[in-house]
Amino acid sequence: MKVGLTILKSALLAVLMISFTGYEKEELETQSLDAKAIITAPGGKKAPAAEKTGNNLSFPVIWSDGVTKPLRGTFGEDVFNGLYFTADGFDYYVQNDPLNTWQAESFDPLAASIDETNPTNDLELLSISSIDWGDNLEAKDWPYGSQIRVEVVLSKVLDYPMKAYTMKIEDESQSGLTEVWGAQTIGSEAGPQAVIYQSPVATVYSGMAKLVIQKINELPGNQPPSLDWNSTTSSWEGDISTPLFEGGVWENIDGPSGYSAEINVQGKVIYGYNWVTRKTGDGEGTYRITFVLDSNAPIPDLNTEFDEVTFVVPKEEGEEITITAEPDSGGGITGILPDYNLTYIDVKLTDQKGSGSGNSGAGGGNSGGKGNQGGRR
Repeated sequence: MKVGLTILKSALLAVLMISFTGYEKEELETQSLDAKAIITAPGGKKAPAAEKTGNNLSFPVIWSDGVTKPLRGTFGEDVFNGLYFTADGFDYYVQNDPLNTWQAESFDPLAASIDETNPTNDLELLSISSIDWGDNLEAKDWPYGSQIRVEVVLSKVLDYPMKAYTMKIEDESQSGLTEVWGAQTIGSEAGPQAVIYQSPVATVYSGMAKLVIQKINELPGNQPPSLDWNSTTSSWEGDISTPLFEGGVWENIDGPSGYSAEINVQGKVIYGYNWVTRKTGDGEGTYRITFVLDSNAPIPDLNTEFDEVTFVVPKEEGEEITITAEPDSGGGITGILPDYNLTYIDVKLTDQKGSGSGNSGAGGGNSGGKGNQGGRR
């Protein structure tokens, strides 16, 4: 790898790590307000059971292909009349409350006029800066039969920063459905005012996104598999199964039969899929999970790409991963093929006792173009 490219990736990674500090990537669904500490209603009274609603956008997003997701509230018009918790001398108004609404900045490059104030210069074709796979896949091998959260975040380093909200978790010992996050506020004569900042990074939502899961064939003598990407079928061919799951976000299917992106409890747009391996799997072995920006997507404008500087964010050393089942050691191996606008992670599913078989994956594809074909652990 060229020295200049390595330095650029290191700089981008530093920006991303700063911007995503505290970023929990394991849960995407609407979260519960059931926390250990006391949540307070305006006036200082103990809060009653709250009506649940969707999460507010707290971190900026670019709608790279002109396809948007519904957002709560109105940009620039914050409403803080609902539940909150207090920490470090500040009040944090919580997600999922219909009386709390705020909205970080979003941007549609296809709808914007071309001028110097746009948050990105890639108005004709937006190049992704980085791809972040869920750390639960990168850190451990999983027993076959587990339900595994598959998450991907696309990010873009901006030329012009975008408005974001300062968020905090109410109880760091909680995770998943018991997490409560709130937007930081300060008091004023006009009521609570959000603590905002200008983010140098935004997430990216592409309407071209597709997820494909296939099982890599086990070969004699642990030979490496021969794999080729077929752009027509949007799947791997060679020493691998036909797709066990494939879904594009444009299909607009909710639930286990579809693929989608949502706003998580921290207020970030991320792609997520609940992989129930006992239903969408074929026993122990190595599975290739592919995230691709599919040129076959039936949307008017295909405006998103990976390029030679797009990289997969490594798991931060020493980062703790909260899991709901006891996995085996190991962890997924990631790769990226920019020529095909895809990234993948090879995940090993063991038997129930943790003594699985199957190839280690990372075959990379023998027609993979310019990407990091060897993967990483």
